[in-house]
Amino acid sequence: MKSWQLRACEMVRNNLTKIEWIATIIAVTGSALNAFILKESYYLWLISNSLFILFTLKHKHYGLMTVFIVQLLLTIVGIFYW
Repeated sequence: MKSWQLRACEMVRNNLTKIEWIATIIAVTGSALNAFILKESYYLWLISNSLFILFTLKHKHYGLMTVFIVQLLLTIVGIFYW
C-alpha cells in the first residue's frame, strides 16, 4: 500500500473509533434517562443504535449489527407507544 493509502486507512479507523465511543456515551445516557422514565431516552437510543449499525456494518460484524437493528426497531416501537 502507498503511504497516502495507509494514512487514509488510519484516518478512517480513528473516525470509526470516535463514532463507537460517541454512540456508547449516547446509549449509556439514554439508559440513565430511561431509569428515570423519560421519553428522551428513546431518541438517544435511536441515535446510538443507528451509529452502532454503521460501525458494525463497516467492520462486518453482522451478528452484532442484527442486535442493533432489532434494538432500533424496538426503540421506534417504544417511541410510538409511549
